[in-house]
Amino acid sequence: SPLLSIVHCVDTVVWMDQMSSILSIDRHAKTVTVQAGATLAQLNRALEAEGLAFSNLPSVSGQTIGGAIATATHGSGMRAGLLSSAVLALEIATPAKGVLRLTRASSSPLFWAACCSLGVLGVVTEVTLQVEDAYALSVEQEPRTLDDVLVNFESVARSAEYVRFWWYPHTDWVLLNTADRVPPALAPPPRRPSLLSRLLSRVRFNVLQSALLASWIVTPLVPIINRVWRWLYFSSRARAIVCPIQFFNFDCLFMQHVDEWAVPLSEAAAALTGLRSLIEFRGYRAHFPVEVRFVPRDSVWLSNAHERDVVYIGVISYRPFGIDIQDFRKYFADFDALM
Repeated sequence: SPLLSIVHCVDTVVWMDQMSSILSIDRHAKTVTVQAGATLAQLNRALEAEGLAFSNLPSVSGQTIGGAIATATHGSGMRAGLLSSAVLALEIATPAKGVLRLTRASSSPLFWAACCSLGVLGVVTEVTLQVEDAYALSVEQEPRTLDDVLVNFESVARSAEYVRFWWYPHTDWVLLNTADRVPPALAPPPRRPSLLSRLLSRVRFNVLQSALLASWIVTPLVPIINRVWRWLYFSSRARAIVCPIQFFNFDCLFMQHVDEWAVPLSEAAAALTGLRSLIEFRGYRAHFPVEVRFVPRDSVWLSNAHERDVVYIGVISYRPFGIDIQDFRKYFADFDALM
């Protein structure tokens, strides 16, 4: 979120792009050792070549592994934790103790602190991660009503290995996405989208961006945009077998402000009910989607999922053509207070 002062550095930024080598991949032990500046996209390609894969990934893969660990970056699924929980060992350069090597096997408390430190302990320079054999995912997309999901919340959360859903504010609908592992041979080979497909995708992108810009002047357009876009593109069931990246990563469209909170699994349905009431009562023109993701408990000290199952609930405010078209701060502040 742009409201968090920690991301507004006024002193020194450490850029790790010159420390981005993949140092080793152990096919037998299913581990990978990398310098902290390697990106998730770079790692995904290297692991794929060795028949390996991460157990879970976030929505985008452009960030470095060091940054992803430092911020407890997560995907979604009650059987696969955040990236920090895959760390087996790391090296961290500290101002007082020099370079420390910390391992999970050592049972050092500092290890669990360093697996998510927001950079305050030092600079992570090298990481060893647990990975696994490559797999494909059998993915199902299903429209359901928000009330149906809220009533059956915990069973929905555990209905598949990977679960996430998007709620479309100003509608009663969510798009539930679930995925379970299948043998990698079942996934069709990747194909480059046709010229027509790419053209239609670009047209769709620009139509939505222009409609959002128009809602800057005509604010009642936002609920209409949410309803129409959901009906056009997210209102039907679909099934497919895909490689994991196709499910984990997705296009976030335009620049946007984001505010995301983690709440205990047992309280998430009530939190979403409160968010719906907040939007209706305050008259906020909330952009789609409200993204809901699930993360199991872990041992990482600063993780939001430390010793508890959590649900991440994220709201957004789009910036079409780089323009802030609404005063998102009041909306976000009320959302913060609710959480």
